[in-house]
Amino acid sequence: MTVEGSQAEEFHLAVVRGVIDIATSPLLREALDGFDAGPLVVSLEDVAYCDSTGLSALIAQRRARDGRIVVVVPPTGAVRRLFQVAGLERAFLIVQTRAEAPDAMRAALRD
Repeated sequence: MTVEGSQAEEFHLAVVRGVIDIATSPLLREALDGFDAGPLVVSLEDVAYCDSTGLSALIAQRRARDGRIVVVVPPTGAVRRLFQVAGLERAFLIVQTRAEAPDAMRAALRD
């Protein structure tokens, strides 16, 4: 698993690739903790698999950032199913593509 980070005007972007599981979720937590406490967009578009430990890392970020997190989850696939089964589609602001994320974050920051 890899995490590539960048800074947009109003938020940080973390692009996650690979598999998030019990072996890699500590690396995800560490990488996401490396961003300052501002708003964060986490792209899971290139994640092939994510287990509950990955969700736990995202939930921790949601708490740490007072809900100022947008998660990019493709409309189909294993990661989407995990969010659905866990009932987290309403806990996070989820968009389907990275291109949608800036507008979603801006709208969330206005509310």
